[in-house]
Amino acid sequence: MRAPRNEATGTSGESEVKAEFERLGWGAMSAPEHDIGTDLFLSPRDDRRFDLRTMLGAQVKTGPSQFRNECIVDDQIAGWWFSTDLTHFEYWSNHAIPHIIILRDQNTNKSYWQLVTPDNIRRTGKTAKILIPRDQTIDKSHNRDLQNAALSMLPSPVWEGSAWRGSSTINRETLIRCALL
Repeated sequence: MRAPRNEATGTSGESEVKAEFERLGWGAMSAPEHDIGTDLFLSPRDDRRFDLRTMLGAQVKTGPSQFRNECIVDDQIAGWWFSTDLTHFEYWSNHAIPHIIILRDQNTNKSYWQLVTPDNIRRTGKTAKILIPRDQTIDKSHNRDLQNAALSMLPSPVWEGSAWRGSSTINRETLIRCALL
């Protein structure tokens, strides 16, 4: 039995992206047994290596064909359009955990990403596309942005029943004392 041509490219791209996240201190798990559109499950950790108690799903696309659909702005490559069927985009954007699309360039050893949200998806009929920005790379300088992507679907705290009545009820001396604390 002969392996498909793109198997080595796809598999090595996933391995390289997994290693990039591990170098950032994240937990990274492959999802090889049930391929339904998520290649990696990523567990972000903060700068002190504490687990952030959330996950980020990733779909990795590797190879020169992923970089054919350039988005040109002011005669510069701003990023690349990734397109696939609408079903995949709906799966990623409606998933219980946030998902990112990663384009892996093996020639430059760089990986580019975009969070899949309804606002980022451009419908084109039965298919859809998403812009993967050139300035969103998987590296230490974008670690906080990647952490925020993973945290993007957590519910925000709701402040109900506060006794706060506004600063007009606090005298000037108390305001200064509280500000110094």
